[in-house]
Amino acid sequence: MSKLFSNGAIEEINKEKIKWQKDVYQTEKELEKVFETLSGVPIEPLYTPAHTAHMDYLNDLGFPGREPYVRGVHPTMYRGRTWTIRQLAGFGPPEETNKRYLAIFSKKSL
Repeated sequence: MSKLFSNGAIEEINKEKIKWQKDVYQTEKELEKVFETLSGVPIEPLYTPAHTAHMDYLNDLGFPGREPYVRGVHPTMYRGRTWTIRQLAGFGPPEETNKRYLAIFSKKSL
């Protein structure tokens, strides 16, 4: 096991994170906001090795292009394929989705 994931290192990181929260993070305006995923999962302001210490690398994370596909479906990921931006069909009521499509497709292609 690397030093980064040893129990002693994680304890030290957790102590420093608490100090960071008190000394640095508490002064930020973003504390008034609630950050969460579209699924309602809360997003921490900072992730450390303590968040992944319990993980089984091969079963929980794995390699790109292999199950469980956490790191993507392509083995070379974005080194072989550039990022693409896609619309989320049906994200919102049908009326808003229709407006989005009309706005996109009404623009003339170059």
